[in-house]
Amino acid sequence: MSIRLRFTLLYTFILALTLTVFGVTLYTIQAQSTLDLLKRDLMDGANKTADFALRSDSPDSRRDPPPDDGQRPPMSFDEFSSGEFQPFPEREIARVLDPNGNLVASPFGREEDELPLSAEGLQALQGR
Repeated sequence: MSIRLRFTLLYTFILALTLTVFGVTLYTIQAQSTLDLLKRDLMDGANKTADFALRSDSPDSRRDPPPDDGQRPPMSFDEFSSGEFQPFPEREIARVLDPNGNLVASPFGREEDELPLSAEGLQALQGR
């Protein structure tokens, strides 16, 4: 094997190793940055949605009496907040629950919009 071929292989190996390390480092930094940005954006959206839900009219002030089981059907966000939820893209997936975990408001006001709530989620909702 000639010296020229050996140097070519050595330099090719060094270049491949350098590009691999640089690529992996760049990918890792970009992935972490994107993940942090998404988490921050989701947290900001959740905080804004919670603020608007707390500032909206009390769901207990509705005119119709509750049915026999004591739980009123959920309202749509249009009824619940008089348009405050309109600018948020999260409104399609957000649900407003009372302290007992009952669905108060959902995007379209349907009982089918209710999502399962774990025991840990209910405790967090009740502030325990």
